[in-house]
Amino acid sequence: MSVGFNLRDAVSVRTKLFYLEAASIMGVDAVNLEACGGALCGSVTVRDFGEPWFFVDVVGEGTLRVDDLQFAVFNYGDEGESRWVRASPPGRHSLSLVLSPPVRMFGERRVGFNGIYVVYREPSLFNFVLRTKLLLDVAEAFEDLRADYLKVLNDALDVISLDSVANWQLEFAVKAHIVEPPGFVRDLFNYYDPKELTHLRPPDFGELGRAAREGGVRILEEGVEGLRVRRALGVLFMWLVMPILTLVGCGIGT
Repeated sequence: MSVGFNLRDAVSVRTKLFYLEAASIMGVDAVNLEACGGALCGSVTVRDFGEPWFFVDVVGEGTLRVDDLQFAVFNYGDEGESRWVRASPPGRHSLSLVLSPPVRMFGERRVGFNGIYVVYREPSLFNFVLRTKLLLDVAEAFEDLRADYLKVLNDALDVISLDSVANWQLEFAVKAHIVEPPGFVRDLFNYYDPKELTHLRPPDFGELGRAAREGGVRILEEGVEGLRVRRALGVLFMWLVMPILTLVGCGIGT
């Protein structure tokens, strides 16, 4: 008797990817900013730990200045957002944030600032999450690519086992996600205080990073390259071989 296994669909792929994104969070440091003129200013010490990123929890838009560099940050809800800024190298950095509320359709201006954080990620796992999300977005956008890309995504996800995710990782990932969290995870924190979920433990970051680096990313790259070659050969067949077959067919029919 043969046993069949169904591949994860796009929704299930996104669910596991969200959990992996949450699991990639190794630590979170809140940054204290105070009013200084028309801006919010402060400083932060970025630890030499994982891969650090600034997350700016803002509604509207603004300019984040890190030392001598400036970055546009914005959050328009369903219209798009850019709230992550790479925080490197480790050490002391000065910060300032100038908020500029956008003018909406009916002339209203809305801006809100809920904090800024340094988020430390497991580098290899987070790299895998970003690559996988991009491929999943393409699969969902193009129906003719979906089945092939979902097969590659399933193969890559299968080599990364996730046994646990801590309450604080899930809570922050819901607040500051790149991969949209499933509704039941959002609802979890409507019914439970995070302190009630202290039995949840963070994963083994070293093992997850190794699995992502040596397995997940490699399978993604090989799978996408294989599809590229196969599709290129298919196009070449259509352009070179099919006209010949057509001519042969015409000759046979005469």
